[in-house]
Amino acid sequence: MHTLLLFWLAFSLSHSQTTSSVPDKMIFCDIEVTITEGAKQKLRTYKKKLYESPKYFNEAVDRADTYLPFVEEALKDGGLPDDLKYLVIQESNLFADAKSSANAIGFWQFKDDAAKENGLKVSNFIDERKHIFRSSQAAVKYLRRSNKDFDHWLYAIICYYEGQTGAIKHTDPAIYGTKTLTIDENTHWYLLKTIAYKLAYEDALKITLQPQTWLQPISVVGPITAEDLATQNNLSLEQFNKWNKWILNNEIPEGEMCTYYIPRTDLYIGHTPDPTKMMLIAAKNAPKPGATPTPPPAQVAAPKPNPSPAIVAKSPSETNPSIPQPAPKNTPAAPPVSMMPVDLTSKEALPLNALTEDQYALINIEDDLYYGLAAKEYGFPLEYIIYEGTTLLADLALLYNKRYSDILQWNGLITNEEPQKGMVIYLAKGNKVSFHVVKAGETMNKIASKHHTSAKKLYQKNNISPKDGHIYIGQRLYLKDVRPKNEKLIVLRNKYWVNQMGTPGVNEEQQPKTSSATTQSTSISPQAGTTPPTTTLTPPKTTVVEPPKETPKPVVTSSTAVEEKPETPQTSRWLEHKVVAGETLWKISVKYQTKVEIIKKANNLTSDVLSPGQVLKIFTTLPE
Repeated sequence: MHTLLLFWLAFSLSHSQTTSSVPDKMIFCDIEVTITEGAKQKLRTYKKKLYESPKYFNEAVDRADTYLPFVEEALKDGGLPDDLKYLVIQESNLFADAKSSANAIGFWQFKDDAAKENGLKVSNFIDERKHIFRSSQAAVKYLRRSNKDFDHWLYAIICYYEGQTGAIKHTDPAIYGTKTLTIDENTHWYLLKTIAYKLAYEDALKITLQPQTWLQPISVVGPITAEDLATQNNLSLEQFNKWNKWILNNEIPEGEMCTYYIPRTDLYIGHTPDPTKMMLIAAKNAPKPGATPTPPPAQVAAPKPNPSPAIVAKSPSETNPSIPQPAPKNTPAAPPVSMMPVDLTSKEALPLNALTEDQYALINIEDDLYYGLAAKEYGFPLEYIIYEGTTLLADLALLYNKRYSDILQWNGLITNEEPQKGMVIYLAKGNKVSFHVVKAGETMNKIASKHHTSAKKLYQKNNISPKDGHIYIGQRLYLKDVRPKNEKLIVLRNKYWVNQMGTPGVNEEQQPKTSSATTQSTSISPQAGTTPPTTTLTPPKTTVVEPPKETPKPVVTSSTAVEEKPETPQTSRWLEHKVVAGETLWKISVKYQTKVEIIKKANNLTSDVLSPGQVLKIFTTLPE
């Protein structure tokens, strides 16, 4: 308490100066910002508002001391400027369960669809919008994608409020790709407010070397209850839930690998990287198939500075009933976390040579009743296509009368990201499609997550025993109906998957290089008079982490952690494009991976009509 009083006394004495102190220039997000007098006045107003309640301000600083190390970790991993951490304070004041009037939730205020589009799990059991590290990873993904349009982080901040298209009208093409910006009273208020948060909080965050509460991250795989985790860490359920609000029903579902947090008040030993992330990185760098990888630990936690329990209570009065006291030295160790038994839900799909030929029916994917024109003939909905790589995904969305953003979300892609050649592209939401074609590297757990169901249900619907049954590359899994008991295992073959499928006596050279006339006639044709793209399947290689076994838990330290390199910095350039007959703004924007609205703004266009020979200025991040 004495230290807090001294700090607040010093803070109060300098308050009048700090409130009005706004520099003429500053570096923010690696950008040199020149601040006009009009902008200074607005920044002073925002800062004064933040300082109005000393109690509110100090509580926010305490939460920042606790949570920002995880935000900083995510920003560093993504190669983003550290200053973007002030954005999360502005968005939620670092309340895990913050909720806006527009139903945006969590630390970074994601709506449901945006959360899922950026890789977060939102279900009846888990809401990663309330998980500090996972939600920060999603924010990094969104901000990096926003920055791609302008190569300017301050414009990416405006995107966070306005959306990636809505922000364009608030930008100046002359600034794209530069490291400068002059702000004035007309600069978007959201950007001004973010800068004000840095001016208000930066010095206060530098003062605290010992956080009031710091978080120890621990990795675990479900199924396990919050009550069990609380007990094992000498916490009450209420204390555990306070720091793990992302667990919605006091239970982590089967097969979920995640990081939970234990509050500590003893000596802060420095930030420890997210252990689940470290395990996934290690798996990514693991030996290729054929080697025997070491299984990940049951739990991975920050190293403890001493043998004391997870929390040592301390407060100005030396007592705090909300924090448990140390257990006696002779207290038996907490029981190990109960892990999912080793079963096949996390085993990768096997090649067909693991089966005898009488156990399955091998069908060319073009001849499957649920694919292409055959599906249309028999009255089945057209739910997926095979990406050949000859047509951009944005054009395919137009061809099949789907929203480009929906196609991206349904297939786990980001804007301007083209699928790998041969990938299955779903034309409906994951929980709406009837079948899944198993790819190399997939597991039943991964497939279940993609289609918003459980591995247990998929085993039941496909008459597969989870104890002794496997899934196979190319297998057609039922997602809605139950597979008839007398139906053989259906495997869909195509020229791209032959080697991976391991079909006896077949290799890629024996497959035709192009589809026959008959095959082409059965490809998808959603619009009369339109020739759809030919399509086939090649899955990306995927490394899947095996479920942890119950082994003694090693400690991840800075010497054993596998570091993840930050993203390569983006480069950008301006170029000139000469319009040819038949070109549209949309086609040009797709070619250069930019937006129609950006091309129009950069060229002062008020119409979408182009003339052959017209020269357009194009801003792109594509390499030369």
